[in-house]
Amino acid sequence: MPIICKLCGKGMEYINYGHLKYKHNGMTTSEYREMFPNTPTMSPELTQKIKNQAKERWENPEYRIKNIKATQEAHRTPKYRALISKINKERCDDPEVKAKMSKRQKELWEDPEFRQKTTEAIIENHTTEEHKAKIQAFWTPEKRATAGEQSSAAWNKPGARERRGAIVKRLWQNEDWANEQVRKIGQGQHRRPTKPEIILLQLLGRLRLGYIYVGDGTFYIGRKNPDFICFERKTIIEHYGDYWHSEDQIEPRSEYFARYGFHTLIIWEHELNDIEQLLTKLKKFHHGIKLIE
Repeated sequence: MPIICKLCGKGMEYINYGHLKYKHNGMTTSEYREMFPNTPTMSPELTQKIKNQAKERWENPEYRIKNIKATQEAHRTPKYRALISKINKERCDDPEVKAKMSKRQKELWEDPEFRQKTTEAIIENHTTEEHKAKIQAFWTPEKRATAGEQSSAAWNKPGARERRGAIVKRLWQNEDWANEQVRKIGQGQHRRPTKPEIILLQLLGRLRLGYIYVGDGTFYIGRKNPDFICFERKTIIEHYGDYWHSEDQIEPRSEYFARYGFHTLIIWEHELNDIEQLLTKLKKFHHGIKLIE
């Protein structure tokens, strides 16, 4: 089925450059499309034929490799990068285009399969030796200095800090995200038991009450990392330093853990001076809590 030219009524496989130039006073294909935006310029048969030819060519490994290599080389030229940068900037400056792109990305990211595949692909790509070598070669001292200047300039723009602050605040309001960040920060600090905590750990081991030390960030309850925990009875023992902690810190922390079903005992640093009395306190607390069935 031929395509009918809207200007002269002639039927043809597609509205081509030569026809428009010589029959319609040098009109371009772009001008024709602007004049008739919802009109096809190529017949369905020709469209399908071109698709089939392209598919056949792409199934040839030699053609595919050659085409990909040529595309990659073209994309590395300064002229091409400048052109793409200009086009993307013009598109992103259009509020309608920006809104559509944002909506589409959100829709895609809501798909668990897409999110998982994308994350895995990024991790896989960023952990290769080739990628690491490219990054090292790219970040020359001059580029690092330029990037630092650009970052400072962007940060000092009016409203930049407020926008960034609003984004971060919104993220921290997401409990799952916030809890994960707290865990990562705690685990990255590589904390070790303090001397008083080591003594307390030895006493708990001596009593064989089933407590383990998790104050190094290995276990979190919500956003807080307890010192010692017994999962069997859902009990927590916290060590408080006489200098660093105060009485008014006890209730909020105990109430926080209680929201998750845990009972909390606070041991002060000075209580380590009377071991026998401390052992009695630990046993009374532990055995006073009902065993979880």
